[in-house]
Amino acid sequence: MSGGLTPRAEETLVRLATWMPYAQAQELLSDLVGIQVSKATARRATLDTGQAALWRDEAEEERLKREVPQAPEGADKQMRSRGWSDGPSHRG
Repeated sequence: MSGGLTPRAEETLVRLATWMPYAQAQELLSDLVGIQVSKATARRATLDTGQAALWRDEAEEERLKREVPQAPEGADKQMRSRGWSDGPSHRG
């Protein structure tokens, strides 16, 4: 939690700061819900949340690389025959 914010307030701040500059997010948070934070807090909360999301995504990628079986050699070069995956046929 950044700057003593509740989890909900921090989430709101971070969501605002991903759409607009930190100073504007800080002002809008104050206008909308009456919570005042510094520009530095808005920046820190947003960057910390982004870093945590990146770490989570990287960990998930590594887990998938370990657990999901690899495609057989040459699978990316196999030619598909026309089938259901190509969508409907538009023959007149």
